Amino acid sequence: MAQKMTRERRDEIARTLIRDGKVSAAELARRYAVSNETIRKDLLWLEGRGVAEKSYGGAIATSQAMEKSFFEKATRNPKEKLRIAKAVAQMVPAGAAVLLDSGSTVAEVARQLSSRTDISFFTNSLEAAQLLAEKKRPVCMLGGAIRLSSRAATGAWATEMLSQLNADVAILGTSGFEGSAGPCVESMEECEVKRAMLRAARTSIVAADSTKSRCRAPMRFAAWSEVSLLVTDAGIDPELLGELRDSVETIVI
Repeated sequence: MAQKMTRERRDEIARTLIRDGKVSAAELARRYAVSNETIRKDLLWLEGRGVAEKSYGGAIATSQAMEKSFFEKATRNPKEKLRIAKAVAQMVPAGAAVLLDSGSTVAEVARQLSSRTDISFFTNSLEAAQLLAEKKRPVCMLGGAIRLSSRAATGAWATEMLSQLNADVAILGTSGFEGSAGPCVESMEECEVKRAMLRAARTSIVAADSTKSRCRAPMRFAAWSEVSLLVTDAGIDPELLGELRDSVETIVI
């Protein structure tokens, strides 16, 4: 229980940093009814993951930790994301039940798959659900609280629905994986949904352009050994690519 409380507290502190840009150690100690030393350890833990930078009396958010809006993400590296999305779409077999995660790259995968009439879709992404519904494709929207930054449904309703699914393929995005042994995301809510998607599908594909290899995010949702396939682009560092291929099948587009 103590470990879970620590994890949840650190997740909340990370989200506060991302939202407000800074936190006060004294205020956090009062809010969570813990010692200043406990908060100091929390901030050091977040600093080690590239989320926080310690400052006098607290911490400030690093520039790479500031969460971008869905629109900002969608307009970055469009050519690479399109190539990745086309490659991933071609890997989806006929008749598949597909889980689509949130995120701009996965939304592009949904666009590439929207011409297919032999696939059923399940998603927590408002973007993907709307796109597929407009194309009159069979799509089920997972329930839950909506995170505006990612336009994704999260929480217990989403994970409960996923626990009842038996999908063929889960296609997931990531906010970054620099310095991590697996793909990461900014929030615990989305982390839990991604983990549930991995459990609900026989095969999983992480679609991530190479800039994600140079971005940090605080919450790892899987080890690379738990992922079936990583699809990225040629901008990834060759040394890192070699390390990744020791852990997960990786395709460079």
